[in-house]
Amino acid sequence: AEASVPAPGSPDGGAGCAPEAPQTGAGCTPFVRNGILLNDFAVLRAMDSTPDMHFLPVTPTKSEEIDKRGQAKLRDLRGFETLMEETGNTLLRIGDAMRSGTLTAAPLSGGDTGACDYCPYRAVCRRTER
Repeated sequence: AEASVPAPGSPDGGAGCAPEAPQTGAGCTPFVRNGILLNDFAVLRAMDSTPDMHFLPVTPTKSEEIDKRGQAKLRDLRGFETLMEETGNTLLRIGDAMRSGTLTAAPLSGGDTGACDYCPYRAVCRRTER
């Protein structure tokens, strides 16, 4: 579910906080997105119109470029195509392995609960807890 960003003049002053964000003395903790972004400044600006791109995991320079630290989060269209292709191939391999029963599950364990206790794949996994 997407978090809504309040408009300027709203109760939080347009600070743009996620509804579940903890309140601080000066307002609230800002909601910052994470992940890979398209390396297109116009698209980034459309996603976040604040001067410092407050809600994106990148920082613009005065020359409307992304700072060096943020460059690692950017991909061109071909980079996104490659990522989608690799992700699709990985999912196909996992599915094939699950169907054949050769998928080796080796979750970490520790404490009072087992690693499998909250696993969303428990219904189809062939691993027996030890």
